[in-house]
Amino acid sequence: MIRDMIGASAAIRQIPSHGQDKPLDTGGAGITASIGNDGKLRSFNDKHSVHGYVTLTGIEPFPNSEWYHSDYVRSYRTLLVESDVTGFGCVPEQAEDTRLFLIDHRYPAWESAGGSWEAAAIYLVDESATGSPRLVQWVRCRNTSGEPIDMRWNFGGRFSLHRCSYGQLTEGGPIPLPETKLGLSADQRGLYIQSPSYAAEAAILLFGWDHALEEEPRSISKNTDKPVDYSKPLTVRLMPGETRDLFVTYQIRDLNDTAGANSFHYGAPNADDLTAAIGSNDLKLLPSAEALPGIHIWARNVDYILSCCAVPVRPDYCCILTDHQLLPLSWNRDSFYMMMLLVQAYEQAEHLFRNPEKIRRRILHVLRGHLLWMFERADCPEQYWGRAYLTNGYCKDLIYQLDQQCYPLWELAVYYQLTEDRAVLERCKDRFVQAVQGLFHVKDPDHWLFRTAETPADDKVELPYHLSSHILLWKTLQAVEQLNQTTGWLQEDIGAWAEGAKQAVAEHFSGSWKGSPVWAYLTDGRGRHSYYHDANDLPTVLAPEWGFVEPGTQAWEQWNATMAFAFTEENKGGFYPGPFGGLGSVHTPHPWPLGDAQELAWHRLNGRPEDWARVWSKLQATGQRDGLFSEAVDEQTGRVRSRYWFSWPGAAIAMEWLKHSR
Repeated sequence: MIRDMIGASAAIRQIPSHGQDKPLDTGGAGITASIGNDGKLRSFNDKHSVHGYVTLTGIEPFPNSEWYHSDYVRSYRTLLVESDVTGFGCVPEQAEDTRLFLIDHRYPAWESAGGSWEAAAIYLVDESATGSPRLVQWVRCRNTSGEPIDMRWNFGGRFSLHRCSYGQLTEGGPIPLPETKLGLSADQRGLYIQSPSYAAEAAILLFGWDHALEEEPRSISKNTDKPVDYSKPLTVRLMPGETRDLFVTYQIRDLNDTAGANSFHYGAPNADDLTAAIGSNDLKLLPSAEALPGIHIWARNVDYILSCCAVPVRPDYCCILTDHQLLPLSWNRDSFYMMMLLVQAYEQAEHLFRNPEKIRRRILHVLRGHLLWMFERADCPEQYWGRAYLTNGYCKDLIYQLDQQCYPLWELAVYYQLTEDRAVLERCKDRFVQAVQGLFHVKDPDHWLFRTAETPADDKVELPYHLSSHILLWKTLQAVEQLNQTTGWLQEDIGAWAEGAKQAVAEHFSGSWKGSPVWAYLTDGRGRHSYYHDANDLPTVLAPEWGFVEPGTQAWEQWNATMAFAFTEENKGGFYPGPFGGLGSVHTPHPWPLGDAQELAWHRLNGRPEDWARVWSKLQATGQRDGLFSEAVDEQTGRVRSRYWFSWPGAAIAMEWLKHSR
């Protein structure tokens, strides 16, 4: 039935169901949703002008007493996947077989059948409606019998509307949640969930059904602090052979956003319009691209960024979330690699997409919006970028990380090289100059070493100078110097800064492992070293690609020995042996797909295709069923151990796949 709804040109991929699987995700215009194996939503989310990101879900709000209890944070993050009672929405009763699909690597869908009927549903965001953008569940059902039937549906579920927790394993300062007060009401058109604590309201509306949801408006619950249950059976009368289109729409409005178009949209969706929207999807791949082994991983990760992580913030800003579900915050570090995947898609558009100019326009719009969000909207109360941000630009963790100061500068240089957009350059000027000059404030008085308070894993440092951050700093300063040749904004000799940072690595990070020269992970610049390598330290493995080391040199041998050390048990806290073992992090003590991305890069740069294929095979076994990747997996079983949603590793893995495949 799905093919009947969308036409012949769409790519449809069936998604396996194993019971405890990450739901399938979709989004657009800042709203996102995750759909479970049963076709019910596990969450529906939208940005909020005050609270950053709010969620409609069946899960209770995170308790304020548990912020610093990492075990609780981990268990809370699994509820949307592992709980059996959190779904809501509308699904048929007594389905004998339900199969899940992704259409064009973007739209979740299901097909189901009963004894006398068949049905399908597609979930997509309607961005054209007046008022709030909305998620549409487009259902098509058909009577396959020779008799009239009353097809029965279950509508409802468990509901709570509250702020996302933002709970972190390395908590940098929690933002307490207000006391939740919920109210539910229903009328002829649908169900409404009010959350006065958050100045937010959600609406779930029905279109095309035989009967009203409620004959008269009624209040179901008021001022409760617990998720509220609501259930209503619905019946659709189908004549023999009859096919009917039905719709359920989901919306959230921000009651604080008086300047925005935040009213609910009560117009009925149109099936022809939805078919046209799917058909004109700018992420639709060329048939030759669809045939590439592994393309679904690349395409799914590109779409996840554009559909679920790129959150438009008025008037022309775009916040990039590290995930839309568990930790909807923005890190400069994570978002840089996500944006570089989009740059890769931009550069390869002619070879991959059916409408390359359309996807290029969309990518440039996101890149531009993200730069303006970082340079104009993201708060820097101490004149530097903090660790993590809410969508509205509020700095959640005002902690100094050296690499977080570098990535926006380099991203601006990459954008200008792509576009020569001088208008964006000028808007970023003041913050850009301030950020470059601010780097000198953390410089060692005697050496070209630059302090950081935390590693890229968000862990405190025991020694102040960090290896991969200096490799990144060198690359960033090179990009800044090139940009400065165009702008003339900086009078400092940035090239000399870059050379100083490179020499500092050779002078102060040099050490030894098994008789081979390696780089230390941390140093105090006075002879003390710490040896370790973390899945989060991508600049180290990418040093040759960036030009920091050249083949055949001593520095190359030092880099290679450092990476060899990283993938041994002597890398205490960083490497985890086992059938699915690999490079991980003390931050979450298991192998990380992000560490596998590093191993892919290491083998690619050394010209070892068989080793690359071995790691890729492991990733196909440990990755999520839809092509996305988690934070960490079990070294013995390969199952997810931490954070089912996490965009950065998927971006890094997808980029490595295309670099290898070209």
